[in-house]
Amino acid sequence: MSKRNVEVVPALVERWNAGVREVPSEHLDPGIELETPFSSVSGRPYRGYAGIERWLLDIDEQFSVWRIQLDDVRGASDAVIALGRTR
Repeated sequence: MSKRNVEVVPALVERWNAGVREVPSEHLDPGIELETPFSSVSGRPYRGYAGIERWLLDIDEQFSVWRIQLDDVRGASDAVIALGRTR
């Protein structure tokens, strides 16, 4: 896992928190999975680029203002794992 891959996640979160409301697809693995309280309602994680877009819409429907806070980002084998929360 390259250091650059681990640095992409905080950079994307910083852009998002600054108001850039898009996630460039070239930075997401097609197999991305996101586990959130919203995904527990449906019983499955948000998957792929379409899943991330759906999650963003779900969050925007519920909150007028929100930010992502990262607690930990690390490389694991050929993946990046990020733990955090939305506020």
